[in-house]
Amino acid sequence: MKTLVVEKSKIRANLETVKERAGKAQVIAVLKANAYGMNAVVIAETLKREGASFSYLTVEALHQAYPV
Repeated sequence: MKTLVVEKSKIRANLETVKERAGKAQVIAVLKANAYGMNAVVIAETLKREGASFSYLTVEALHQAYPV
């Protein structure tokens, strides 16, 4: 079995890089497919806790929004 390890601080850093490149455009964080199996709730909480800011947070399907 393979394991994927994601450094939570890197999630925020990646979002901040996107924001820099987007300039004045609004940034939408998209959590789809349960954050590709990484648990969308954990990822959303990580973004909030790490102080990441974005204009909107969206999910792929309505049923995915309820837990987030």
